[in-house]
Amino acid sequence: MKRIKLFAIIFAAILLFSGCEAPREEFSLKSRVLISDQRYGTDIGYRKYDDGSVIIIDHNGAGNIELPRELDGMPVVELAASLFEGREDITSVKLPDSLEIIGDGAFLGCSALSDVELGKAVWSVGLNAFDGTPWLASLTDEFAIVGDGVLIRYNGTSPSVKLPDGVRHIAGGAFATRQMKAVDLSSVLTVGKGAFAACNKLIHLDLGDSLVLIGESAFQSCVLMEEAVVPKTLLQVRKNAFTSCPELAVVTYCGTDVEFTHLELAEGNEIFAEEALVVYRGGADS
Repeated sequence: MKRIKLFAIIFAAILLFSGCEAPREEFSLKSRVLISDQRYGTDIGYRKYDDGSVIIIDHNGAGNIELPRELDGMPVVELAASLFEGREDITSVKLPDSLEIIGDGAFLGCSALSDVELGKAVWSVGLNAFDGTPWLASLTDEFAIVGDGVLIRYNGTSPSVKLPDGVRHIAGGAFATRQMKAVDLSSVLTVGKGAFAACNKLIHLDLGDSLVLIGESAFQSCVLMEEAVVPKTLLQVRKNAFTSCPELAVVTYCGTDVEFTHLELAEGNEIFAEEALVVYRGGADS
């Protein structure tokens, strides 16, 4: 694959007036460690985190479910992956305002689930979390937005996508396999697992000026993507986020070379930091 420096310089000049603005909003990623498994009554099993919050890992309820805000005085912040997967006896669910994260496939294949009330704090919706539910099928707007500004699904067909105001997070798989050529993620804070996987016509990627997290396999197999504009607010790029992106030739980073070294890059993203040409908009620190 050719890496043409002249192209990189020209491209960077074009972006000088279009990207790398000052960050507008802060978002804190919380680091939690699991420390114990417990049960709450006969219906709910949970794990406690070291910060005093909990993740529900087992739930035997059916019909109209309302999940608790707290268990044994500790806030419920997460639902485990595949928690209710394949359950055909759940018709509605109300999630508490304490909840932040819905795991991959949490409600996958819940064929009777027609009503979901998400709490105001939900920012992460995992891959296939609600696939195969009547509720998700009912969200037919071009931009289906839930929770704390979470774009859970994109139903449009535009070749160039600019997100509406208020979208703060991209759910897992929200754009997967869509055929747009460019996407502007201005104001987005997090991009979920597989959010843009196999978008095989995507060429230009503008990651805005507020992004903090790029999830696992987020842009995997975007085989035509040539350039990405990355804000210095970015803290984590999770595993295989840019795997199988053979044409990614230029990464324009809106900070300095030293700031770039602080970026947490998980395995499978070598092309992002080693094979592509990185242009530092903030200059080089000596």
